[in-house]
Amino acid sequence: MKKILAILLALMLVLVNVAALADATLYEPGTGKDEGTDTVGNPRVMAALANGGSISLAKVYEVTGQDGAKIPKTDITFTAELEDITDSTVDTMEAVPTFSYTPSAETAVTFAAAGGESADEGEGEGEGEDEGEDEGEGEGEGEAAASSLTATYTDANLITITFPTYPEVGVYHYTVKETGTAYAGVTYSKDLIMKVTVIRQDGELKIAGVALRETETGEKLGEITNEYKAGTLIVKKTVSGNMGSQDEDFTIEVTFSAPSGKTVNSTIGIAVSDSTVTSITGQEAITAVETGEAGWTGSKTVKVTVKHNSTITFTNVPYDVTYKVEETEKNGYTATGEVTAATAMGTSETTVTVNNEKNIIIDTGIALDSGVYMLIMALTLVGVAVLALRRREEY
Repeated sequence: MKKILAILLALMLVLVNVAALADATLYEPGTGKDEGTDTVGNPRVMAALANGGSISLAKVYEVTGQDGAKIPKTDITFTAELEDITDSTVDTMEAVPTFSYTPSAETAVTFAAAGGESADEGEGEGEGEDEGEDEGEGEGEGEAAASSLTATYTDANLITITFPTYPEVGVYHYTVKETGTAYAGVTYSKDLIMKVTVIRQDGELKIAGVALRETETGEKLGEITNEYKAGTLIVKKTVSGNMGSQDEDFTIEVTFSAPSGKTVNSTIGIAVSDSTVTSITGQEAITAVETGEAGWTGSKTVKVTVKHNSTITFTNVPYDVTYKVEETEKNGYTATGEVTAATAMGTSETTVTVNNEKNIIIDTGIALDSGVYMLIMALTLVGVAVLALRRREEY
């Protein structure tokens, strides 16, 4: 009878261990990454991770935008809060898992063809929610592009999770929170659920499984994912009308404003079409991030001097950043297409065309309307008819 009880007890222990391991992927200690074949349990199940050991998982960005988009450097931190302990003789524990992560520097992203996907694997220069809304409609809101480009970027710098030394077997349930500065265009992950299973193996406490899930859907995750969305603003100048000079200079001001409560930590790039753009001032205000300056709030204005058919392209404008496009010197022209009210960037590409038109009524001193010609023609026909009748009477 004792042998039967011992066998049953052994089977129960095996079943408990199998159940614990079934919630995650096998992990080869020392590799720093998942080496298992079962993909349902990321971020990790370790074959025999020591009590108090650590694991790594990837930081991923889903990027929406156009060529020229750059993921800004963030100051992300992660915290874990113990929610519950089950299948254990202990019901509380002060120590919690800690997270270590050093985000890469601002990193350019390459995109596949429109609508496609591209994956960048940690090419940063690393150091080791869309909540915007238009503040006004204004004149000429711009023409949005038909499609967006998407890419997936995986940071070369991994997130390291270091576990505490657990006092007893059990399943430890945590809420994981990601926090960071509110940067324009960046959406951080929502709260996550992390479950750590501790078993006794070969007389020692070991971490048998770690499962990370979304709070809302319960979906298992193999990495922690953020979003970054940025668009391209294209400003064009055209001149029309019978007195429109295609060689005349015009001044356009493009004003960018950070969304309320957020910082712009993205380098906004500037490119010009050709020599018709004769000068640009103020560009350092929006490209300072590239030179190591901190992000900015408030508004920044770039002034450009342009001619007919000039094009200025602003890349990597984060979603929710607003823009205005206004002409300051119209030189007697009628301007259309200006964006005079702050409009939030919310598409991958927007084009604003500012047209200047000038016409005059040409005064020649002679009436040249068609009525005069008709009168002359009628009088001529009458004269010819009268002359023909007189000659007929003579004969």
